[in-house]
Order: sequence, then structure tokens, then C-alpha cells
Amino acid sequence: MRLSASDLKARFELTPIATYLTNTGRGKSNSVSEFAELLRPSKTYKDRYFPRFDDCRVIFATNTRENRDAMNKKNSLFTIVRGVSEILEEYAGKEVSEEYIRLLTQEPSERTRLKRMEQDGFITSTDSEILKALITKEFTKLFREPFITMTYQKLVMFKSFKFLNNCYVFLDEMRQDRIWTGEGVFKVWGSEYKEKINKRINNFTHSIVDKANKGEIKGIALLSAEESLEAALESPTFPPFRKDYKGTDITYKLSNIDPLHDDKLTICIVHGTSDRRMTKRTFAKLARKQGYKVITDGKYETETGDYEAIGDFTIEGVKGSNKLMDVDLCTIISTPHPQEFTPVMASCELSADEAKALVASDKANQAVGRNTGYRNHGNGKHILIVPENIYSSLNLHTTGNIIYAKKRKDVQNLPDNAASNILKAFYKDNVYYCQMAAYEIALSIKLSADQRLAVRQVKKDIKSLLEYYGLSKKHIREDKLVKVVIEMLFTFNIEQKRKTVAGAKTECYCEKEIQHTAAQQALLDDWQALEDLEAIRDLTKDERKQRKALWEAYCEALSD
Repeated sequence: MRLSASDLKARFELTPIATYLTNTGRGKSNSVSEFAELLRPSKTYKDRYFPRFDDCRVIFATNTRENRDAMNKKNSLFTIVRGVSEILEEYAGKEVSEEYIRLLTQEPSERTRLKRMEQDGFITSTDSEILKALITKEFTKLFREPFITMTYQKLVMFKSFKFLNNCYVFLDEMRQDRIWTGEGVFKVWGSEYKEKINKRINNFTHSIVDKANKGEIKGIALLSAEESLEAALESPTFPPFRKDYKGTDITYKLSNIDPLHDDKLTICIVHGTSDRRMTKRTFAKLARKQGYKVITDGKYETETGDYEAIGDFTIEGVKGSNKLMDVDLCTIISTPHPQEFTPVMASCELSADEAKALVASDKANQAVGRNTGYRNHGNGKHILIVPENIYSSLNLHTTGNIIYAKKRKDVQNLPDNAASNILKAFYKDNVYYCQMAAYEIALSIKLSADQRLAVRQVKKDIKSLLEYYGLSKKHIREDKLVKVVIEMLFTFNIEQKRKTVAGAKTECYCEKEIQHTAAQQALLDDWQALEDLEAIRDLTKDERKQRKALWEAYCEALSD
């Protein structure tokens, strides 16, 4: 059973903060809606400026506009409060909204940002006055309305939180980096990663915890299906709050995770899903051929130099959504990048393995919960593809039918269904083995003394590798796998050139070796860090400019 509104109200009388950690689709937002109904005011006291409400204010903050608006559709008691950028986009267009977002780190207040935009020609003075009036009218709702639904990103932007006085505050889709951040330097995978405190997040948390401890806020409920939330609250550095009541067993935790088995879920355990060898892209392509939409993170560079998302949806983008219950979905999970799990190490004081497992588990549970588990009443089926090196560490809230598919022979006798067809196609086309061969050949070329190798030798090495992987000579010949591997070599920056040797033209694969100075290497490392970051999330406008400037500086340094 999900948490009832009356139980939640009784808990707030015992502890100022409560976490409700449960499966996706368990109806956390429904509990908030029922809580509002429980507090529906019987009468309203009017004064000259604002109505006053007795014991009935509720603030609901969530991760996306879609989830924010869903609360309003679910319960019309809730009034939507939009952000400034949203108001600007509706009034003046997306370009003006994006410029406002860019100025967030440069100008201290909303008025100075609008003034700057007026000076730069994005809006007129008349526009500025109209926008100020619209923004004031929108934010007045925070004091006038008893039930508010808004985005979490908007909530943390305020410098003062007096409007939360006498409120019950519900923070939805919470996780570690939205409630507490830490700092530290971590060496992972041979590289050093520095984590800094997000002052805005930590100041917000300090403020609301302090107000809850003083009784100014009636209660704070942190709602989530992600276990990194509780790890953050258990951190020794998290602001102290009352976690029990007079020695009883009443605590702030309302965790209620019920592991479920769902036959609509198929878990495919494979050797790897990294896109370095195009594996993730290949799985995504094969899933779409079976009529499945793909949920995964990451981008790849196209031939034109642009970047395209590998999946149809990102994991963050589908959180809380109920729109995919009738859609067949395929989620591809990869080993988390250090930039994803070092923040958890810093804020929760966990080891690299613990943080990595936590991040991967939260991702998998969020994606799988779109149409299975407590959302399995639709027609959609789900395939989860996960690498073997992290599967054993996953704490899945929903389990399903498992297929171990680490080798070609593992899938030969599987029954005919979408998951099996994806795996059979993957190994039938020998994509995985060709990718491995291309990677090994590219590595050998880069490590060779002159970074070149004759095509004849390349072909010979490719055949040897494919035979070593267990493919027959007949299969290699009929499927033209040597040619496939040679085409894949180009994705590893291996160039095909013609060299004249003793009067005859011979094809070679070669790559120029560059010896970097310390300054050149530093520029290249900073540029690469932003490239890696874009594989996790979209870069901001400033970050894209910084990446371009770093690359130009690097190229200029090479020419000196």
C-alpha cells in the first residue's frame, strides 16, 4: 500500500522531515494530492491585499514542467507557478528565454538581467515593463494561493524562503545532487576529478531544514524512487534534524520498496554497452527495428560534426512520466562515468564502487519503472540491456526474465521474441566481434613505431582476430567481415592514404603521432573534459563557447 495522507500528516507531527522512498509508479504524487484534499480550507479570511489560510498551505516542487502541470491536471486545487524563463519564452520567444538563462551566472537579480537584455537589444523598454508586471503577478501566487505546483529548479532560485512559512513542502523526484553536495578530489580510472560544493543547493537545504527545525515550515517530505537520496541524508555533513521522537522507533524514513517480478520485463546481460565501439548505437538501432523506443543517455558525433542523441529519451527526461505505459521500451544502461558518480562519493562519503552501483541502480529503476512494476497496467513491454560488470551490483526494484547473452552461442537457441531478435541480430551480424577487431587493430596501429600499417597486413590481422573470436573462415568470407572492420577503423581516427613505395602505389593506414607540450596537453584535457560531459548532459551555451575557445587555443598552440 502507498502512504495515506492521514498517516503522512501524523508523521509530520513527530518529525520535521520525512523521506518517502518507494517504487516508481507507486503513486507518490497521488499521496500529495490527497494530502491537499485533507487540508482543503473550510473558510478563507480576506484582508486588503492577500487572503489568509488556516493550516492548509502545500507547496509541491518537481523535476520537470510536465510533472508540474500533471499535478494541476490531477487536482485543480493546485495552482501552477511558472519560472521567469518560461514567462519570457511565452511572451518574447525562445531566443530571449535562452539569453535570460545565459545571464543567470552573470547578473545578480532578475531586474538587472532584464536591463542587460534591454541594453543588448533583446527586448524593448516597453517589453521590460510588461515582463516585470507579468513576473510580479506570477510570484504573487506564492503568497496568495494555498496550493502551489512548481519546478524544483525554480524553487531553489529564491534567496529568501519566507513564502514557505506555515507550509507543508513536498519535493518530488529527489536525488543526491538536488538536496546535498560535497567537495573533494578523487582519482578514478587513472584521472583526477574535482568536486565542488553547489552553494545554491546547499544554501536551500540549510534554509528549509533550519525553518523545519524551528517549526516555521510545518513539514518537508522528500519523495523519490532513487536511493541516492537517503545516502545523502545519512551523510555526516548533512544539516542535523530530529530523526526520532522521544526515544521511540518513529524515524524520518518512510521507505517502502517492494521488489516485484514483472514478466513484461526482459533483462539482457551482455558483455558491454559502451559506445566507444558503437555497441550502444548498434543495440539502439536493432531495438528500433523491433518497434521499441530507446531510453539511454549519451550522444555521438555525426559525419557533419554535429552531435545526436543515441536514445529517443534520456533517463532524466522520462522520470515521473506516465505517458509511456503503452509504449514498448528498451533501456540501455552503461557503466556510469566518473563525472556521474564522483559527486555521490563527495556528498555521501561512499567508495567508487558503492557510488557507481548507486547511480547505475537509480538509473535502471527510473527507466524500467515507466511501463513495468506498478505501471504495468498498460500494454508496453520493456527490455533492459545491461553490461555484466555492473549487473551484479544493481539493486533493481523490478525484476524480470533474464537472458545471459555474453557470447554468440548464448543466443543461438533462444525463442523468437523482440529481446531475442535484438541479441541474435547483434551476434548474427557479428557487429560486436567486428567492433572488437576494429578496436584492437586501431590500438595496434597507434602503438606501432611509425603509426602505419599496410592494408595487406591489416586484412591479415583482422582475419586472425575474427578467427580467434570463434568465427569460421566461411562466415568471415561470406559476410565480408574484413571490409566491415576496415570501415569501422575510420571511427577511431585511422586514415586511409596512398603511399608510393618503389614506384608502386600501396594503401596504408596511418595516423600522425603528435608530441604535446604540457600547455598543449592541458588545453586538450580541458577540451576533452567538456566532450565527455556532453555525453552525459547537454552543455550550456557558455560551456559550448568554452569548448570552442579551448579547441581554437589548442590548434593555435600546435601551430606555434
